[in-house]
Amino acid sequence: MEFLQDKKILLCVSGGIAVYKSLELVRFFKKRGARVRVVMSEGAERFVGALSFEALSGEVVLKEGSESWSEGGANHISYASWADVCVIAPSTINTLCKFAYGIADNVMLSTLLASPSPKLIAPSANTTMYLSPQSQNALKRLQEIGVQIISPREDLLACGVKGVGAMAEVEEIGYEVARALKKNKFWSGKEVVISGGGSSEAIDEVRCISNHSSGLQASYLALVLYLLGANVTFVTSKIPIFLPSGIRIIKAQSTQEFYEKISMNVSEGGYYFGVGAMSDFKPKDSQKGKIKKSQGLELEFVPTIDILKTLQKEGLIKVGFKAEKDKQNAKSYATKMLEEKGCKYVCLNVLGEQNPFGSEQNAITLFYEGGSKEFALSNKLSLCFSLLEFIAND
Repeated sequence: MEFLQDKKILLCVSGGIAVYKSLELVRFFKKRGARVRVVMSEGAERFVGALSFEALSGEVVLKEGSESWSEGGANHISYASWADVCVIAPSTINTLCKFAYGIADNVMLSTLLASPSPKLIAPSANTTMYLSPQSQNALKRLQEIGVQIISPREDLLACGVKGVGAMAEVEEIGYEVARALKKNKFWSGKEVVISGGGSSEAIDEVRCISNHSSGLQASYLALVLYLLGANVTFVTSKIPIFLPSGIRIIKAQSTQEFYEKISMNVSEGGYYFGVGAMSDFKPKDSQKGKIKKSQGLELEFVPTIDILKTLQKEGLIKVGFKAEKDKQNAKSYATKMLEEKGCKYVCLNVLGEQNPFGSEQNAITLFYEGGSKEFALSNKLSLCFSLLEFIAND
């Protein structure tokens, strides 16, 4: 989905081995509909040529000595005023320290200082350089003036040292930039807990009873809520897509475990999206070890806890999700959940050939007191944006 359609992103690239990943970052933004312009330092050009960025972005790269002051030309003022957001990836220690103290001795730094747009920095450096008091003071200063730091990873660095300093993953940077652009007034700062994946109930220490839930819809919902500015806790058994590290992920397996972890994390006045496919029944007794085939197998089942019904917190807004195969009675099953389980909204999807478990597509009907809203078949990411926009405006 092109959820960054026509957003204008200025990518500033300083010199370092991680420059090659900045090419992937251009592709990340372009695939999602954004326009991208690139400013390169002289150091960056020693690793990757400007032509590579121009080929991927379709825009003129601004670099040292290339500024044009003719009408419509590429210069540090025109690029600075054009951008909706600026991201420095990678940022060397030299660049971030200079930027922190307002030094503009090259075209890239001049462009950054001339831009009023939000700014994000993804450092890439040797561990000792990154952790030095000078670097840490510069990072602190940048944060104090509103610059977002996308923390580096711990990895084996190009210098042969294993430690912190590797530039964050491309998707991590990409989604943080997207969040800076997509945050909205309604969802920003909201405390949200989401359940995802299918629960599994142990038969013995090897086997379990579970279901076909892929966790895709819940994962996309967690991602979109995060992009819109919510504080997201995701309690799940499966994570089928990349999720930013800003999403708090808690793993769970059994329905009881899901309930305990969800109830510990929901907030008064917050939201709970019950997307996870929870088992309705579990074996009465789970056997130790592995039951041998020669022993045969007879199971007695007992009901599991009903998380949606049981979950209580003052002001908590519950959004239930219901997957059905019985198309004829599906709507009546969904509407009953509104009253019986205290949900403000219930999302119904009737599984079919076009939207089976694990599909990238889905169609849902949202039920609420006094009405319903149909969301036509679309990819699950787009569906989440549409659903959350409706809830925000309801």
